[in-house]
Parts: sequence; C-alpha cells; structure tokens
Amino acid sequence: MPKSGSTFLSKTLESLPGFRRARLVPGYQRREQELCIDRLNAEIGISEKLIAEGTTLSRGYVAQHHIRFSGPTDAIMREYRIVPIVLVRNLFDIVQSLRDHLADTAPYMSMAYVSEEMRHWPEEQMHRFLADMAMPWYFNFFRSWQDCPDKLLISYEELMADKPAALRRICDHAGIELSEDDIIGALGAEPKGGTRLNKGVSGRGEALAPEVKDRIRHFAKYYTDIDCSILGV
Repeated sequence: MPKSGSTFLSKTLESLPGFRRARLVPGYQRREQELCIDRLNAEIGISEKLIAEGTTLSRGYVAQHHIRFSGPTDAIMREYRIVPIVLVRNLFDIVQSLRDHLADTAPYMSMAYVSEEMRHWPEEQMHRFLADMAMPWYFNFFRSWQDCPDKLLISYEELMADKPAALRRICDHAGIELSEDDIIGALGAEPKGGTRLNKGVSGRGEALAPEVKDRIRHFAKYYTDIDCSILGV
C-alpha cells in the first residue's frame, strides 16, 4: 500500500548482503505500477552479469510496487520467481500520511487524480477527497491480494513495532538464509535517497473527522468475506 512504509522496507531489504534494488516499471508518477516484462528480462541480464563477475550483489533484488493482485501478475511472478511481500497499514493513518505527501512533495499517485491546485486544499477537504476517491483503490488492493496464496502479509504496525522480527519473517518466507547480524546491519545501514517515512508514527488517523472515518468504514462493509481489522476498520 502507498504510505505503508514500503520505501523504508524496500530500502532496508536492499541493504541485505547480496541484494540490490530493481526498477521493474518503465515510469511512475500517475501510472499504475504493473510489472514490466522488458524490465524483468533486463534484471535477468544484470543478474547473470553480476554472477559471472562474482560480485557481492548477485544474490537477488528487491522491487517496490504499488500494485493490485491479478491473474496476469500472478503468472508473471511465478515465471520470474518473484516472492510477494504485501505491506498494509491502518487506513485512517494512511489518509493523514497521504495528505502530507501530496501537500509537501508532489500530486502524483495512481489511486486518484490530484491536480497542483488541489495540493493546497485545507486538510479537512483533502481528507474527505481521499476517503471518497483514494480509499476504494486501497480496498481493491487489499481484497485482491487475498487471492494470492504465496504472499506474506505484513502490517506497518508490525514492522515498526519490531523491525528485526518483521525482517526475519520476510527472509524466512523468501528462503533467504541470513544471520541476525546481517539483519541488524541492514536496519542500521544509511538508506540511499531517504525512506519517505513521513512521521513514522501510528495513530495519527484518530484525529480524522468522524464523517471521514465513517466513510472509510462504509467501504469495508462491502467485503463481508474477509477480515479488514488489520486495516483498522
């Protein structure tokens, strides 16, 4: 999920011994971050070259995507042996963090269209907009990944509460053999280009107006077949 700590997590995984960061899309901004076959094939070439050279970055790569699950995505992940780690967060907190990002950084996102002028809206107006226009995408994202049997679901709250334990769960799920020192080292490494971890705290969404929170809870009522409590609703 966007604003769920995914940049922090991917940069931490990138710092694990033998790993590098990969870009599996042709571009970002307002584009849906679907996996790109050309980029995947390019990464195979990079991996083969690194292995031939015997460098320390030949173990694998990590790629960060805001992407919903689908049949084609499943087929691509299986063909290219991609291990999906699905990161989610309390949706009320996401609204707060997303608003901060739009106001302070850029209007680009794929979940809903935000113009330059809209970035300067009052907080309450942007909160209402995000609840109505962006949150349906988040429920789409969460519900779609329920159909993926090979995923590992991690919450932002779990990650922030115990980063080494969360990282160990991810490595075990992906079959990556690492020592505790490797994990502690990755968490202590200086991230390249920042982590976009706005304030890095949970519970900010409790300050949202009651009608905004009620609107988000309303969307959850459509998915009676799944438990949305991990999203705070």
